[in-house]
Amino acid sequence: MGAAEVINGRCASCVEDRDNYIRESNSVAELRELALVRNQERQRQYERQQREHYFLGLPIIGDYHSSLRKEATWRLASAWTRANNSRFIGVELEIESRDISIYCTDDCNEDCDNDCEGTHGRDEPDDNEACKRFALAALQAAHTPTCTKRKLFAEHDGSLTAGFELITQPMGLDDQTTLWTAVLQPSVLRGCYSHQTSTCGLHVHISRAGLAELTISKAIVAINDKSWTDLVHCVARRGSNGYSERKSNLASCKRVANMSTARYEMINTLNRATIEFRIFRGTLKLESLLAAIEFSNAVINWAAQTSARALELRHFLAWLAMPANAHDTKNLRSMLATREPTQYKHLISAKSLLKSTTTTDTEN
Repeated sequence: MGAAEVINGRCASCVEDRDNYIRESNSVAELRELALVRNQERQRQYERQQREHYFLGLPIIGDYHSSLRKEATWRLASAWTRANNSRFIGVELEIESRDISIYCTDDCNEDCDNDCEGTHGRDEPDDNEACKRFALAALQAAHTPTCTKRKLFAEHDGSLTAGFELITQPMGLDDQTTLWTAVLQPSVLRGCYSHQTSTCGLHVHISRAGLAELTISKAIVAINDKSWTDLVHCVARRGSNGYSERKSNLASCKRVANMSTARYEMINTLNRATIEFRIFRGTLKLESLLAAIEFSNAVINWAAQTSARALELRHFLAWLAMPANAHDTKNLRSMLATREPTQYKHLISAKSLLKSTTTTDTEN
């Protein structure tokens, strides 16, 4: 066995091993540094994506009937829900991100006289960005900096031309009032439309839990009664239409709640957990939206108490005028008394009417 080569008093093999070790150590350090840089970049990209496309961990605007929203649904209990037999209310508000009144429908004849310039309801290139901007503004308004869970969602809706739908978590009338008071500030959705469109509706869901079938049936028979037509039109700001059709000849309350097979009725009963009031036109006016919520809740409360033989409008108005029912119907009574004082001024005192927050401003 030959003698080992010596370099500067060291075994050549040892020197080579040392150099290899140093090179390998440097390579590992470089790889670790590179991995760290890549991880930091990925984190920055994730944070940027969260800022641009997500809010509180969910897309700013989700897909229609998004499974992510359903997974993130939770009930916001409050003093109001506890005082009202664990009743929860959900609201869906459809919004257009621009004025679509100058656009015709997809089935329009291109020789029409509406000066539609051939657009015929077609999306504009910046519609998605406009929707995202408005939806984010609404979400930010609805949530305080300390919120960790969503109270409000936004989703795409194929029935809208250039808009989106805002959907609340199930909550009490108190929390609905607080949420929409924040969202429907003029600065939040300025430039959007809801009432002044032919596409936007407002749907109010009342939880079924604790509601007897007879109560639901009485509400359906009453609201479809001809004597209610003017009141419903005043509150809903529209009449019967293809999305909320009036049912005729409902002479009896017997099993009405389980007879319907159609979703597009004034009160939809096909949902498992809620009944849905579909009568309302969309609105960005706070008082009109709160009046719609209060009306839906009031009809159910009244139906639970009234006789099946006393479903005419005069019985509901007498109930509505009772002081005991004043607190949860203040926007409803004020709006009715302001818009139709001849018929409904008895629902509110003159002093209260002067102080009312309801205005005659144009609906958007």
